[in-house]
Amino acid sequence: MMNELKVKTALKYCFNYKGGFDISKEFITPSFIAVIAAFIKSQKISKEQIKCKEDTSYLESIGFYKELWGTPITVNRHSNGYSYSPLILLDEQLKTNDATSTINSCIKRLLTNKNSCVNDLCEVVGELHDNVWSHGKGMGFSIAQYYRKQKRIEFAVVDCGIGFFSELKNAHIPKIENHKDAIQWCLQRGNSSKKYKERFDDGWGQRVPYDVTFESNPFSQIGISQVSVDNDNHHEGLGLAKLVDLIKATNGDLQIISGNTLFELKNNDSPEGIYSTIDHEWKGVIIAFSIPTTLGYKNTQDKDLDELLSLMTTNN
Repeated sequence: MMNELKVKTALKYCFNYKGGFDISKEFITPSFIAVIAAFIKSQKISKEQIKCKEDTSYLESIGFYKELWGTPITVNRHSNGYSYSPLILLDEQLKTNDATSTINSCIKRLLTNKNSCVNDLCEVVGELHDNVWSHGKGMGFSIAQYYRKQKRIEFAVVDCGIGFFSELKNAHIPKIENHKDAIQWCLQRGNSSKKYKERFDDGWGQRVPYDVTFESNPFSQIGISQVSVDNDNHHEGLGLAKLVDLIKATNGDLQIISGNTLFELKNNDSPEGIYSTIDHEWKGVIIAFSIPTTLGYKNTQDKDLDELLSLMTTNN
C-alpha cells in the first residue's frame, strides 16, 4: 500500500538475492529504493542485473541510474527540491550538504516555516545525513518524496556501514550487548557516541579533506575519519530522540533497522514503539519515516509540478 513504509519489502529482495532483481512490479517509494540502492552499491551489482518497469523515467528522474552506475540524466528535473529530493549517494561532504539542503527545501515548502516542527525536522535530517557521511563507508543513500493525494512526505536514509552496535562498541559505551541495546541507547535523549568519544579525544585526531570521497580515501580502512577539517560534523548526534518525538507529535510512521533488530512506531499505535527481530542481519542502518503535511500544508498552483506529482504518485 502507498501509505506503508516498504523497508521490509525491500529487505526481502536483498536477503533473497540470487544474481539479480526484478522490481518491475513494485511501487517505488523512498524507503524501498534507498534500501535497494544501498544493497546494490555494497554488492557491486551491475545495471544489467536489475529489471525495472518499462517506463523508467521516474527512476531516472530521482537519479537511481546516475548515483549507482553514473548514467547521465536526460529528463527534466524541475521539481527537484519542490516535491522530492533525489536519491543521493552520501559519499562526500559537499553532496551530503546538498542533499540536506534539498530535502529541507521540500520540508519548508510543504510544511511552511510557521509550523513548529519544521526546524526540528530539518535539524534531524542534517544529523542523519552527517552520520551516514561519517560512518556509512561511502555506501549510504538518502531520498525524500511528497505524495500529493495522501498529503504526506516520506524520507529514508540507508547505509551499509558499521551499524549502531559496532559504533557504540568502538566508542566503548558500556552495557551494549546486542543490536537492540544499541538502538535503545541511540533513542535516549542526550545520548551521542560522538559526544562520548570526545571525552577521550585530545583534539589532534587526523581528518580527511571534505572533497575526498570515501572510496578515494586511502585511510578509510585504518579508521581515519572521513570528515572535513573545516566543516566537521556540525550536529551533536543522531537526533533520533527528537525524531521519535516528531513522529509521535505528527502521528507519523517510523522504522529503524540496525543489524538484526527493527524498531517501529506506527500512527501512535504503540507510544513506546515495538522491537522485533528480522530474519537476517542488515550490515548498517536503515531509517525511514513518513509524516503528514496537513499541518501548514499549502496547495501549489504550479501546473508542471502538479503533473509530475501525479506521475510520481500513480501506481501503474
